[in-house]
Amino acid sequence: MKLKLSALSGVTAIELLMAVSILGIVTTIALPHFSNLVEAHRGKQLQWRWAGLLKAARQQAISRQRWVTVCPVVAGRCVSDLNQPWHAFFDDDNNQFYNDSADLVAEINIPPETRVIMYKGVATLPYFRYRASGLSGNLRSLTVCPTGEPDHLAFHLSSTHLGRLRFFNDTDGDGIVDRRYQGTQQNIVCS
Repeated sequence: MKLKLSALSGVTAIELLMAVSILGIVTTIALPHFSNLVEAHRGKQLQWRWAGLLKAARQQAISRQRWVTVCPVVAGRCVSDLNQPWHAFFDDDNNQFYNDSADLVAEINIPPETRVIMYKGVATLPYFRYRASGLSGNLRSLTVCPTGEPDHLAFHLSSTHLGRLRFFNDTDGDGIVDRRYQGTQQNIVCS
């Protein structure tokens, strides 16, 4: 049996116009949601990079039985500029300095649009430190704010006494991550 095609099997201009209109409406509705997904993924990716740096530092401290320091570095020395690249390195003498690249454990570069806020107490330099046992050599916490992004994409992390990494969440349902400060939960603020 042969199929007969009608001579009028094409698409009319009205049908084409309707299809393009529907596609435009669907795109207009979906695009903002897609942009939000991309922003959220970018924030999570930065969070994973920080977690990878600090977990690698702790793991190397344990496996090599040496002290590891994690800090922003210029020319192998810890500096107070939090937007410099952060390095994890073996630092047995606790001088926040390394001159041998063999001592470098891991590193991350801070994207230029990112702002890092560290809560360092009375310390002069911002750094995390892990003992050979994996325990924290100091208690530090920081907030990472992708500049130009809403506060809900920022994240807060700290190193516990046991040296484990802890990420904070939104506990009051306002869409902004909270950090614990002097026994109370507070919204982190990037501005």
